[in-house]
Amino acid sequence: MALIAHFVLWTLAVTAIETGLAKKAQALYSCCCKMRFPEPLNDLEIDEEVREEEKRVANSEEQFEIKVDNLRKVYVSGAGCCSPGKPLRAIERLSFGL
Repeated sequence: MALIAHFVLWTLAVTAIETGLAKKAQALYSCCCKMRFPEPLNDLEIDEEVREEEKRVANSEEQFEIKVDNLRKVYVSGAGCCSPGKPLRAIERLSFGL
């Protein structure tokens, strides 16, 4: 009986993974928790050199090997099964070109 139960359980698990059902369930769970990220900050105090680099990257016609323009990274901290967590803003408006 245990072998049959394992067979059914793992067959359903593999089928869910292969058909993308697991990703859909995860998206539905995230939607139900209403995980909301903070709006981008527009009133940041930015140093003049940083502002110049941001303009150089945004308006440049040259080809960069590496180009990052207005990068924003938000982590979710304290998330659990019943708690969507609290967003933690790590990076806001990072721009550079190499």
